Amino acid sequence: MVKFKDEVVLCVFAHPDDEVLGAGGMLHSMSCSKNLAILSAYRDERGDPEADQSGDCYAAAMELGIDGEIIFGIFKDNQFDSYPRLDIIKWVESSIDKVKPTTILTHHKGDINIDHRYCYEAVMTATRRNKINVISCEIPGVTGWLKPSAWEPNMYVSLTPDDMQAKIKAMGCYKSEMQDFPGERSPDSLHYLARVRGFESNCGLAESFMIERSFY
Repeated sequence: MVKFKDEVVLCVFAHPDDEVLGAGGMLHSMSCSKNLAILSAYRDERGDPEADQSGDCYAAAMELGIDGEIIFGIFKDNQFDSYPRLDIIKWVESSIDKVKPTTILTHHKGDINIDHRYCYEAVMTATRRNKINVISCEIPGVTGWLKPSAWEPNMYVSLTPDDMQAKIKAMGCYKSEMQDFPGERSPDSLHYLARVRGFESNCGLAESFMIERSFY
């Protein structure tokens, strides 16, 4: 079991709600410094101000006990491939310089969402000369959909019922992103996935991850 008590964790994700879907339970369980860097505050490719989810992100962060830095980028939703890759890398580097993390949580390289893949590549590039642990997260409905799937978890974090409840409440802050069952963002689906990952790891409830780089 990886210990995070003395860590400085930076979550680098493409969109608001990715931090909840991918690691909400684990984030709630951590007693260390927790910070967010979200590349796009919008869930709308036009950058419509009405689609600004930064407020939802702050509310979700409170549910998860995140009281560190929350940084938003200006990249447009679902258009990360239209930007020079160096711009995204430099933005991630600036977030790392600000927070000085020991561990980064981010997307998996095999996600079907193009923004997620660009985010992952930027993180791996930005950390290539630093001793920063990098852990990729599972986003329901996105991770493992590129076939053949490269999602092979090698790290599981056991969750308490309170951790799971906090994850569901945090996801509820993103009302426009919530779904009814069997949608992968429904409360029931999130519970079922946590139980499946629990079965795999001999826990009642769990979230799964892949360690990409480790200096533990």
